[in-house]
Amino acid sequence: MATTSESVIGPMRFRLTVLLAGFLLATPTAEPKLKLRPTGDQGPRESRRVVLLSFDGAGDWMVDRFIAGGQAPAFARMAAEGASAEALISTTPTLTAPAHATLWTGAEPRLHGIAANSVSLLPTSRHTVLEWQSGFASHAFRAEPIWITAARAGRRVLVPQASQGYPFSSAYPDRLLQFDVYESRLLEDGIIEGRIGGAGKAGGAGWAGRAGTAGGAGGASADGGQGVPGFTVKIGESIFTLRHATDDSLRIVGDTEEVVVRAGLSGAFSAPMTVRVKGREAQTRFRLLSYDPKSGAFRLFHGAVMQINASDPSRLADFRKAVGAIVGERITAEYAAGEFGSTIATTGTGEAEGWLKELILANHQYFEGVAEFAARESWDLLVLYVSSFDTAAHALTAMLDPDSSRYSAALAAKAWPRLADFFVRTVDTFLAKLRARFTDATFIVVSDHGQEGVGRRVLPNVALRLAGLLTLDSRGRVDLSRTKAVMATGKGHVIFVNSTNWRDGIVRPEDRGAVVRAASAALLNIKDPETGTAPIRAVFNLRVDGEALGAGGDGAGDLIFDPAPDYFPDPRVDIRSVVTRTRPAGLGVHGMFPTRRKLQAIFYAAGPGVAAGRHLGLVRSVDIAPTVAALLGIPPPAHATGRALPIQ
Repeated sequence: MATTSESVIGPMRFRLTVLLAGFLLATPTAEPKLKLRPTGDQGPRESRRVVLLSFDGAGDWMVDRFIAGGQAPAFARMAAEGASAEALISTTPTLTAPAHATLWTGAEPRLHGIAANSVSLLPTSRHTVLEWQSGFASHAFRAEPIWITAARAGRRVLVPQASQGYPFSSAYPDRLLQFDVYESRLLEDGIIEGRIGGAGKAGGAGWAGRAGTAGGAGGASADGGQGVPGFTVKIGESIFTLRHATDDSLRIVGDTEEVVVRAGLSGAFSAPMTVRVKGREAQTRFRLLSYDPKSGAFRLFHGAVMQINASDPSRLADFRKAVGAIVGERITAEYAAGEFGSTIATTGTGEAEGWLKELILANHQYFEGVAEFAARESWDLLVLYVSSFDTAAHALTAMLDPDSSRYSAALAAKAWPRLADFFVRTVDTFLAKLRARFTDATFIVVSDHGQEGVGRRVLPNVALRLAGLLTLDSRGRVDLSRTKAVMATGKGHVIFVNSTNWRDGIVRPEDRGAVVRAASAALLNIKDPETGTAPIRAVFNLRVDGEALGAGGDGAGDLIFDPAPDYFPDPRVDIRSVVTRTRPAGLGVHGMFPTRRKLQAIFYAAGPGVAAGRHLGLVRSVDIAPTVAALLGIPPPAHATGRALPIQ
């Protein structure tokens, strides 16, 4: 039974202050001690040129293995020439948006306002508990990032890509140049299927696009125009016509450009093509998955329609020319769903993994272009977030993590080399190129979190529904007029009490305690019918324990819970079972507590001002921005709670 405590609510009945000393661990595998090395002073030091580089999803346990296997020579060199940490302890939760916001500011989520990848719209009195905005944008960002701190101190700053950057600050336009592509995704990526028409009759081919593909707009016809049989599809407000080019390629004719794409893994992505969406111009890239010239049947992947933004619009043309276009971020889901063929977890021969590789490397071309652009610019601080490896880790980690039910030794033997190849291509080699290009710079290399493998999903909203705390309407959606507690999509492993301080809320202040206890009991009483285990092992009250966790705050929710290994929370409400299995490939996941070994991140530093061979033990993400500031010879960001690491 669950305790009625307003603090930690769980089967072990202990206070969070005790828990933080030893509990927030996820797996029984070797765990480093949770004794953090004392941090250094905050005093300004000699000014240097600094690169702050974050590799999304690069878990310390993975990087350690790659170093040991000789697959990470750039990291081994950094450790020998500079400083490295046993691991970096990230934020609660270990989600990309809040974790990076902490890296940039030196403040915890409770202070910087980015509680999850999606954050509540405020004030609560004007918005429901289910409404949200992107946590990757700067709208809800309440703390000062290192790029503003540096620019205010007179340093020249280049930020080619970072979370919480866009919409851009108007401050210091003569010293701060920023770009962003991820926050201006106008349409998602997808796959278009059809048949090049032979009869030239309009509507004769049909269009079998996936949900969300081509923006849900337009349709197709069998007439390619000018009497040439073809296939026409509307993406956004732009028309693209597909025509036969050769026995293994198609010609794609757009509004202003045309390209030829060859089918199969031997082909390549098209150059960026212009797409108009609601009056805005953006770009996409195409890749021909398959084409049968006899029947005319084809499958064509189109990347997300993304618009690049710049704090100085006059620099946009040069930047776009260097970086091209991002392909998209739904690749992992498409891979797991079999869109590129059977995965190695089932009957696949490796073709699906080949397509996964092609798409991720196409995305990584953006960051290769960023390096070219940065080499032509004058800056004292370069801040860059690189997302490429995270996509691969999400796709493959469950097959190689021994704590995942999707793991097998035979499958891991296939998955590890593929993940290592992604790491070499998008992380280690990229780092080596940057260091060779900017030899005078001090590099601070970090990640936001690691990855765990899971093969099962736990559905908290189903448990809340069965406990009478959540009710669905006739359309199968959450009925807030009759719902007391809910896990909101995108807002992390958090339960929100539908209090009257929210619009449409029904739980009175005097009833909140009872709802908190009932919701906690509903979560902790879940049992996996297949294994008999509890998928959720502890629940915390954010009003009581949020300050110690660095989490919570206005609109951030009421309860945060810690799933057991191999379980990932799924917010869906329209499932009958409280526990389900994932697809055969499983999932690489994060978001749980940051001291879980496989969610620990990395820290490496090398270059002028860093002592060689220094080992720091465990460090904290709040210390990164103050460390960068110290290297630049400036005070730390205004809201930082961390301190500069002793790397000299």
